[in-house]
Amino acid sequence: SSLLTGRRPDTTHVYDLNHYFRDVDGNFTTIPQYFKDNNYKSVGMGKIFHPGAASGNDDPISWSSPYYHADGRFWHAFGKKQSWFAVTEGMQSRHPLEDQQIVEQALKTLKDLAPAAKSGAQ
Repeated sequence: SSLLTGRRPDTTHVYDLNHYFRDVDGNFTTIPQYFKDNNYKSVGMGKIFHPGAASGNDDPISWSSPYYHADGRFWHAFGKKQSWFAVTEGMQSRHPLEDQQIVEQALKTLKDLAPAAKSGAQ
């Protein structure tokens, strides 16, 4: 939360990865929230905040649209059997890796937002 709020832990009173900064000591404005509040499109995906309770589940107030989460069910189940493994091209084409899904979503989002941004409408 320090990076995205611009506040040190002694201000937010968050010293771990378990507590959500908005519940602990203040409803601080995050960088993406600031942009959203000033009429910019704020879109989240990947690992921006620490996932789960420590971020209020990706800090929904910071985003203009729902936060994008890759579908990792296949890989999470597969990974429980072993700590590492080589991924074949066939496996990856049938079940894209989470990072690959996030990249594809980011590219799609940029293409969707670009025309409005270029015209000054966004």
